[in-house]
Amino acid sequence: MTAISWTTRIRHDSDAMFREWGSRLSSELANAGLVQTPDTGQINWASVTRPGTNSVAGYEIWRFDDTLQGTAPVFLKLSYGTGGNANGPRLTLQVGTGSDGSGNLTGTVSGIFVNNSGTAHTSDTAYPSYLCVTEGFFGLNHKAGMGSTASASCVFTVERLHDSNGDPSGDGVFITSHSPVSSSTAPVAVQYLKFSGTPEAFPQRASVNDSGLSVVPQRPITSTIGGGDTEAYLCWIKTPQVVPSACLLVVLANEVAQGGTFTSAPINGVSRTYIGCGLSTSSSAGPAVNTNWGYARLAMLWE
Repeated sequence: MTAISWTTRIRHDSDAMFREWGSRLSSELANAGLVQTPDTGQINWASVTRPGTNSVAGYEIWRFDDTLQGTAPVFLKLSYGTGGNANGPRLTLQVGTGSDGSGNLTGTVSGIFVNNSGTAHTSDTAYPSYLCVTEGFFGLNHKAGMGSTASASCVFTVERLHDSNGDPSGDGVFITSHSPVSSSTAPVAVQYLKFSGTPEAFPQRASVNDSGLSVVPQRPITSTIGGGDTEAYLCWIKTPQVVPSACLLVVLANEVAQGGTFTSAPINGVSRTYIGCGLSTSSSAGPAVNTNWGYARLAMLWE
């Protein structure tokens, strides 16, 4: 398991271009440490054709390969397709605790998280992607900035809950998604899946008012912390108890660049490395509950 990045174009104006970006992402998922399952009916990158708008052409089923997978399994269904523009890419994510072997997730299953581009991508402009697969965490920032300079672009994270030491536990997972669509109808979306006790899929939260991750008191534009320390703010998970995330932080955009790394110790003084993702949107669709978050940046674990 590792953290990897790559910078390539993401054209979506032909079958060949769809296969190019989709197959590259698929191969990097394996390189980073996810394991593809033998489920039947998975997408064939040699022959798949680009679908129509707001639809997917096929899926892949992946699973965690960490030490808790045997007792608290996590399966990911990633689907590839076309967004609101015929030349715009689309990715969707669904999380569950099992698979039926035919591409359907089973057990405790999340809603579907959609990253949907309403913008045509027909140029050879290259955008960076950041992928982290490590113990208890999957984080993908695919083609950062492809929506606009004020977009977090396609972000998916799946994080195991943690104990008081910050170590992953088998109690459940917290899922987040941020769409490249920059509008108040496309905020960060979140959901918690409970594994311990009585398993439960808590409601998916995707509206502006109830899906915020972080609060930054007094909303500083620039850092007020000296000595080279990063001004990082906790992200919160509602389980329904409110606990901090060990894998997500919010930082100031002018302090941590997209792709910039820094260390922070959000849980029990344990220092970890994080990477800045694309900017939040400039509307209330950003990673925090406040409005006007064009200066804030979501950061994810990078180890």
